Amino acid sequence: MAVNPQYYGAYQQGLLDEGVDPSDGLYGTAATGLLFAPGAGLTDVAGYAPDPSRPGEYLPSFTENIGEGQYLDAGLQLLGGAGDVMMAGGTVFPPLAGAGMLMKTPRAARVASYTDPVSGAKITPEDIALRPEPLPILGSEAFPVESLLGAEMRPFLADRMDAGRFYSGFAESPLETDVPLQGGDKYPLMASSLEDELAFASLGEGTATNIAGGTGPRRFAVITQMGEEAHRSNKTIGGRVIPMQVRAFIRDGIIGPDQSDALTALIRSKSTKKRSGPKDLETGESKTFERLASFPGYNSPDIFSYMDGLDFETRGEIAKILGSAEAQKLNAPDVARILRETISPEAAGMSQMQGGILVELDDLPTAALKGTSGSHISYDFATKGRPVARIPQGADAEVFFENLFSKLRAEGRPESNFPYLLGRYMPKETIGEGILGRLPTPADADLPLYSRRQARLLVDTLRGNWRTTDVPVNQRGLGPTEVSQAIESNEMSASLTPYSAQEIKKGAKDGSLTFYGLGSPSVFGGKQTGDTGGKIYFGLKRGTDYNKEYGFSHPDLTDNEVAVVGLINNEVGGSAKGVAGPSAILKGIEEGATVLDAYAVPSAKNPRGFLPTYYSEFGFEELGRVPFEEKYVRDPEFGGSEDKYQKLLAQWRASGWDEAMGMPELTIMKWRGEDGIRTGATQRFITEGGANFGGQNQGIVSGARSQLGEPASADAGVSQGGRVEGDPAGDTGSLRDGNRTNFSSGFQRAFGAIPSLSPGGQRSLGLLDQDIAEIRSLLGM
Repeated sequence: MAVNPQYYGAYQQGLLDEGVDPSDGLYGTAATGLLFAPGAGLTDVAGYAPDPSRPGEYLPSFTENIGEGQYLDAGLQLLGGAGDVMMAGGTVFPPLAGAGMLMKTPRAARVASYTDPVSGAKITPEDIALRPEPLPILGSEAFPVESLLGAEMRPFLADRMDAGRFYSGFAESPLETDVPLQGGDKYPLMASSLEDELAFASLGEGTATNIAGGTGPRRFAVITQMGEEAHRSNKTIGGRVIPMQVRAFIRDGIIGPDQSDALTALIRSKSTKKRSGPKDLETGESKTFERLASFPGYNSPDIFSYMDGLDFETRGEIAKILGSAEAQKLNAPDVARILRETISPEAAGMSQMQGGILVELDDLPTAALKGTSGSHISYDFATKGRPVARIPQGADAEVFFENLFSKLRAEGRPESNFPYLLGRYMPKETIGEGILGRLPTPADADLPLYSRRQARLLVDTLRGNWRTTDVPVNQRGLGPTEVSQAIESNEMSASLTPYSAQEIKKGAKDGSLTFYGLGSPSVFGGKQTGDTGGKIYFGLKRGTDYNKEYGFSHPDLTDNEVAVVGLINNEVGGSAKGVAGPSAILKGIEEGATVLDAYAVPSAKNPRGFLPTYYSEFGFEELGRVPFEEKYVRDPEFGGSEDKYQKLLAQWRASGWDEAMGMPELTIMKWRGEDGIRTGATQRFITEGGANFGGQNQGIVSGARSQLGEPASADAGVSQGGRVEGDPAGDTGSLRDGNRTNFSSGFQRAFGAIPSLSPGGQRSLGLLDQDIAEIRSLLGM
């Protein structure tokens, strides 16, 4: 499914309303056009200009932009309303004076297009809009699997950058101009690509010609995924988004002048660092990142042309430097968060070398992109072709290129080198019957199972694979530093208690605070995994006294409660769809949780806030609410800051809240379940449903078997970000239709769907027969 940009945020978090068609591509174009209509400036000032990226909603009014600190947009509104597009607007509204050249551009133009600072190429929403109808499923009537028989197949290796939307940067510190995302594996699905039959973008004409593989009848390519962080090195992310986000931090005072200078010095100091690539031919020494010595600084007018002149590895190195502890102390933006927010949701859940999009290639091999509607920030040429089918859950490259992988194993090549060798050899193999039998089926596409990453998280949840800070890292425990960094990196960090690594370490030692991380080194897909598992975390804080901490008392509360705190979902894209919230809350119940607190963020669809209703499904009952106290977030005396306060408001606004609804209250909730159901609470909730926990939904064994083949739909799960002791999700809007009463039902359906997978679907999700047998046994099926 091609997700249109206006629905991206909801889709990424697994929270799409069922009544919304995520592939609808018409609204954004029409709304953008209205911004140029006569009288649109005054309409915009009043707050009635349609938002091209959110159907049915309006762009913020002048007053709202002032309240949000968006002085640039507010100033542009004044200029548009007055018909004055000159810098004279600075005399009306002083913050305009420092906005520079951006003030010369009407707000509508900023929303409607992007002009590249180096090439001058203009890219519009119409150019990058994704095709309005989804691609046919491979094996469906629209594209029978037999269509591939006898055809030649080759791999196209793509980074994981999303396509079809503009990226605005962090909500609390937006970019100076929105940047178009152009893929990634969804590149051939954009309007400009479809119009000109462009299948895959490349740096040079020779590269584009080479990967096209010559001419001949019936040639196809499967677009396969590179590593998770591959898209940080291209010009779009590494050369535009990351520098713009740093500049936004400087503009907003998050990075001060001294810190900016120190950041420049830090990057230059790494010029002697050895590269991992080939050695210098003359000296035989490992090459260094010598170009970093001339890094111009982020305030330089030459920053974007400098970034364009770097190779992929050097741009990637700068991203690594910004993510280092040294740079983070200088308030550099979190690059990991940028990558999470710009990754394709579909690609995020795939393993390296998995592919989900099939393209058919043309005999005319290449096309130049410069000066065309298909102009690309990162690439200048494209291979000709068109997208023809989608593979449910993706397929491993080895399914299509078995001969190459057999050869590599026979040569004793380490599997860690296979991704590199796949790109080096660019194999082409003829599709036979054996290959077709190893692919997923159209029926797999109807199951609420979306990716290998999601399957891994589900299996870890069911097996109880959690790391804890009570166990040393060298014994496969969870490191305090990993948790503290996860809190800082989370999109909702302003609403999280900022536990430091030292506090977490001390809590683990005296037993007052334990953090859990989903996933531990375990057997998955028949192999012993060595990774550290997922990026879903939560903590249990023992000895919690709400009267002491918040001045809140209730007959059912003691001074020694066990509180769920710091629920964090840092999984990328839609990988944790429907998993994060239930897995953490149920594990917390198993480990003795008795209370939790969460901001009830009101919205038009959920005037009393979403989270209290969500947590009630697991047996937590609302005892009362504590009014929001600004000082605890804003006042340095209480560990707050103006930056943290503004960031919190920006995060809430992104959830559908505004000040007219009143400040969100802190809801105190008590678990009402019986202690006897704590043991095995996760399996009990999955198989028996929420009746024993206070909910109404049935489990997969006690009544939902008939839903095993039900099409995937919009279920909940805590959205990205989270505190529980604060705001784990913000407000998510309506997550149910008229026939659904429970938000967590998708959690059960996902488990119940696993035994329904075809052999090809099992393979795509990394599940072997013994895994399926174990899952059926654990679920009592």
